[in-house]
Amino acid sequence: LMDQSNNFIPGTQIQSITITEQFAPFIGIDATWTIGENGLITKFEYIRDRSLALNIPNLQVMEMRGQEFVIGTGYKFSKLKMPFKFMGKTPESDLNIRFDLNIRQNISVARNIIEDTNQPTSGQRMYSLKFKVDYDLGANLNCAFYFDRLVNTPVLSNAYPTANTACGISLRFNLAQ
Repeated sequence: LMDQSNNFIPGTQIQSITITEQFAPFIGIDATWTIGENGLITKFEYIRDRSLALNIPNLQVMEMRGQEFVIGTGYKFSKLKMPFKFMGKTPESDLNIRFDLNIRQNISVARNIIEDTNQPTSGQRMYSLKFKVDYDLGANLNCAFYFDRLVNTPVLSNAYPTANTACGISLRFNLAQ
């Protein structure tokens, strides 16, 4: 195909190309240490990710990098009987208590190819606290109490710090056998 100035017009135009890599976890340990019938739960993860996007019309490369640390602990009480009856039976199951701390840092940088400039466009430091206690009330019913707190602090001054909290009780019914 040709335009009015006899320039070639390609049949397919590619506007952008994106490359994404993720090491989740790059290093990770998740273990339950048996103490009698009970168990101590430990967790450590180091996560890295990066995404590069080449925007051809703007001649710009957007780079988004992130790293995260996850530190967790918990305890598993085996075959714990509840002091009440549920559907005519006294539930006896494992009680799991988990606590996780996540620390994540993201940064986005716009790199202009023609002007050879690098400019941070966004970024944030996130801290997350997660606490969960769960217990199986029956073969297919799980009850859990959870508390999640996420604090987000932006790296640049054009955004506001935020914090979100979620707390509650969840009932999960499993339809599978």
